[in-house]
Amino acid sequence: MTRQNDQNNKGFSIQNLFFKGEVEPKQSDIEVLSKQDLTKHSEVDKAQIKYWEREYINSRIDSIKNTKHKILFILLWRTGCRVSEALGLRKRDIDLENYTLTIRWLKSRKAYSRNIPIQAELRTILSVYLSNMLAENRLFDFTRQRADQLARKYFAGSCHKFRHSFAVNWLRQGGDLYLLSKMLGHSSIKVTEVYLQIVPAEVGKELQKIQFN
Repeated sequence: MTRQNDQNNKGFSIQNLFFKGEVEPKQSDIEVLSKQDLTKHSEVDKAQIKYWEREYINSRIDSIKNTKHKILFILLWRTGCRVSEALGLRKRDIDLENYTLTIRWLKSRKAYSRNIPIQAELRTILSVYLSNMLAENRLFDFTRQRADQLARKYFAGSCHKFRHSFAVNWLRQGGDLYLLSKMLGHSSIKVTEVYLQIVPAEVGKELQKIQFN
């Protein structure tokens, strides 16, 4: 049976993968967002959007020798999650069978979670990486500050730049804006719409190459 048939038999749809709701807080499970994270969580300003091209990210990731560092940046690049969310992930949050991961966060003393899909290639990478971990183990054992140090070392930028890069790459390839909003965990699709101010400019450049005569 193909993967597609498996998904159909389970009533699979991308929309159904996303869940964002209040759950019982359990402090050990949750990464508390800092004030910086909360600002980025609630609003995105076009002037603040700095992103990398896909080719640059992939070439820099290929050059990383440390496995743990490499997988952190692959995860950030391929999911668009916040670095604080990535650092809060435990093995039990990764559902390899259903190609999803559960992101948890705490805001205003309330615990929230959302499920997001992962691609087959990322699923394969994670299955190997997680093989010797216990269910309660965190995927990454370093701090937000250390993660940003590593991003500056390998990419000359911050971890949050992966999030912007993910969004721009998604829209450039025709990805749906509503689903992007759910992937990023934005409180409103209006927050996500700021990326449309960037992508149409790129599309306009491509349009000049199209012949109509």
